[in-house]
Amino acid sequence: MVPKGRPPDSPEASALRGLFPSLGEFAITGEPSAAYNCVAWTLGERRWIEAGKSIAQVDRFYASRAFRIVSAPVPGEQVVAAFATVRRFTHVALQLEDDPDWPDWWESKLGQSWRIVHRLHELEGSRYGTVVRFYAKRRDKP
Repeated sequence: MVPKGRPPDSPEASALRGLFPSLGEFAITGEPSAAYNCVAWTLGERRWIEAGKSIAQVDRFYASRAFRIVSAPVPGEQVVAAFATVRRFTHVALQLEDDPDWPDWWESKLGQSWRIVHRLHELEGSRYGTVVRFYAKRRDKP
Protein backbone atom coordinates (compact mmCIF):
# COMPACT_ATOMS: atom_id res chain seq x y z
CA MET A 1 0.00 0.00 0.00
CA VAL A 2 1.31 3.45 -0.94
CA PRO A 3 1.89 5.41 2.29
CA LYS A 4 0.44 8.75 1.17
CA GLY A 5 -1.27 10.53 -1.69
CA ARG A 6 -4.29 9.69 -3.80
CA PRO A 7 -4.67 6.93 -6.35
CA PRO A 8 -4.11 8.10 -9.93
CA ASP A 9 -7.11 8.18 -12.21
CA SER A 10 -6.94 6.11 -15.39
CA PRO A 11 -5.55 8.89 -17.67
CA GLU A 12 -2.91 9.82 -15.07
CA ALA A 13 -1.87 6.19 -14.62
CA SER A 14 -1.65 5.68 -18.39
CA ALA A 15 0.37 8.86 -18.92
CA LEU A 16 2.86 8.10 -16.16
CA ARG A 17 3.26 4.42 -17.03
CA GLY A 18 3.87 5.51 -20.61
CA LEU A 19 6.80 7.62 -19.39
CA PHE A 20 7.98 5.10 -16.78
CA PRO A 21 7.16 1.54 -17.94
CA SER A 22 8.46 0.00 -14.69
CA LEU A 23 6.16 2.11 -12.51
CA GLY A 24 4.16 -0.19 -10.27
CA GLU A 25 1.93 0.95 -7.44
CA PHE A 26 2.15 4.73 -6.95
CA ALA A 27 0.14 7.69 -5.71
CA ILE A 28 -0.27 11.33 -6.72
CA THR A 29 0.88 13.78 -4.03
CA GLY A 30 0.84 16.99 -6.06
CA GLU A 31 -0.82 18.29 -9.20
CA PRO A 32 1.14 19.42 -12.29
CA SER A 33 3.02 22.68 -11.71
CA ALA A 34 5.71 24.60 -13.56
CA ALA A 35 6.42 26.64 -10.40
CA TYR A 36 8.94 24.16 -8.94
CA ASN A 37 10.98 21.10 -9.90
CA CYS A 38 12.44 17.96 -8.35
CA VAL A 39 15.52 19.72 -6.98
CA ALA A 40 13.40 22.31 -5.19
CA TRP A 41 11.13 19.58 -3.80
CA THR A 42 14.10 17.77 -2.18
CA LEU A 43 14.97 21.04 -0.41
CA GLY A 44 11.42 21.84 0.69
CA GLU A 45 11.13 24.82 -1.64
CA ARG A 46 8.56 25.81 -4.24
CA ARG A 47 10.61 27.43 -7.00
CA TRP A 48 12.61 26.19 -9.98
CA ILE A 49 16.19 25.37 -8.92
CA GLU A 50 18.94 24.22 -11.28
CA ALA A 51 21.52 21.92 -9.66
CA GLY A 52 23.71 21.45 -12.75
CA LYS A 53 23.95 19.22 -15.77
CA SER A 54 26.68 16.85 -14.59
CA ILE A 55 26.79 14.67 -11.50
CA ALA A 56 29.93 16.55 -10.36
CA GLN A 57 27.92 19.80 -10.43
CA VAL A 58 25.04 18.15 -8.56
CA ASP A 59 27.52 16.80 -5.98
CA ARG A 60 28.76 20.35 -5.36
CA PHE A 61 25.21 21.72 -5.28
CA TYR A 62 24.04 19.29 -2.56
CA ALA A 63 27.33 19.64 -0.63
CA SER A 64 26.67 23.39 -0.48
CA ARG A 65 23.40 22.54 1.28
CA ALA A 66 25.00 20.30 3.94
CA PHE A 67 24.38 16.96 2.18
CA ARG A 68 27.14 14.38 1.91
CA ILE A 69 27.52 11.55 -0.59
CA VAL A 70 26.66 8.15 0.88
CA SER A 71 26.68 4.69 -0.66
CA ALA A 72 23.11 3.86 0.38
CA PRO A 73 20.19 5.48 2.20
CA VAL A 74 20.98 6.26 5.85
CA PRO A 75 18.24 5.45 8.38
CA GLY A 76 17.03 8.51 10.25
CA GLU A 77 18.51 11.00 7.79
CA GLN A 78 17.06 12.97 4.91
CA VAL A 79 18.12 11.15 1.73
CA VAL A 80 18.06 12.27 -1.88
CA ALA A 81 18.69 9.87 -4.79
CA ALA A 82 20.17 11.29 -8.00
CA PHE A 83 19.43 9.80 -11.40
CA ALA A 84 21.58 10.22 -14.50
CA THR A 85 22.00 8.93 -18.00
CA VAL A 86 25.44 8.31 -19.49
CA ARG A 87 25.54 11.94 -20.59
CA ARG A 88 23.87 13.99 -17.86
CA PHE A 89 22.10 14.42 -14.53
CA THR A 90 18.34 14.00 -14.98
CA HIS A 91 16.35 13.80 -11.71
CA VAL A 92 16.36 13.61 -7.92
CA ALA A 93 13.89 11.87 -5.61
CA LEU A 94 13.38 12.37 -1.87
CA GLN A 95 13.09 9.35 0.42
CA LEU A 96 10.02 9.41 2.63
CA GLU A 97 10.86 9.69 6.29
CA ASP A 98 12.42 6.60 7.75
CA ASP A 99 9.48 4.42 8.84
CA PRO A 100 9.48 0.61 9.05
CA ASP A 101 5.97 0.58 7.54
CA TRP A 102 7.16 2.48 4.44
CA PRO A 103 10.29 0.72 3.20
CA ASP A 104 11.76 2.07 -0.01
CA TRP A 105 9.14 4.74 -0.77
CA TRP A 106 10.31 7.91 -2.48
CA GLU A 107 8.65 11.11 -3.64
CA SER A 108 9.42 12.78 -6.96
CA LYS A 109 8.35 15.98 -8.66
CA LEU A 110 8.31 15.00 -12.33
CA GLY A 111 9.41 18.15 -14.19
CA GLN A 112 6.34 20.32 -14.75
CA SER A 113 4.12 17.30 -14.19
CA TRP A 114 2.77 15.56 -11.07
CA ARG A 115 4.47 14.84 -7.78
CA ILE A 116 4.24 11.13 -6.98
CA VAL A 117 5.20 8.55 -4.35
CA HIS A 118 6.86 5.49 -5.89
CA ARG A 119 9.47 2.80 -5.38
CA LEU A 120 12.92 4.16 -6.16
CA HIS A 121 14.02 2.03 -9.10
CA GLU A 122 10.66 2.23 -10.88
CA LEU A 123 11.68 5.56 -12.46
CA GLU A 124 14.82 4.08 -13.98
CA GLY A 125 14.86 3.70 -17.75
CA SER A 126 15.48 5.70 -20.89
CA ARG A 127 13.98 8.93 -19.52
CA TYR A 128 15.92 9.33 -16.22
CA GLY A 129 18.65 6.71 -16.56
CA THR A 130 19.65 5.02 -13.31
CA VAL A 131 20.21 5.96 -9.68
CA VAL A 132 23.87 6.95 -9.52
CA ARG A 133 24.22 8.71 -6.17
CA PHE A 134 22.69 9.17 -2.74
CA TYR A 135 23.02 12.35 -0.67
CA ALA A 136 22.20 12.41 3.03
CA LYS A 137 22.00 14.92 5.85
CA ARG A 138 20.66 14.95 9.36
CA ARG A 139 17.00 15.89 9.52
CA ASP A 140 16.21 19.34 10.87
CA LYS A 141 14.74 19.10 14.35
CA PRO A 142 11.40 20.87 14.92
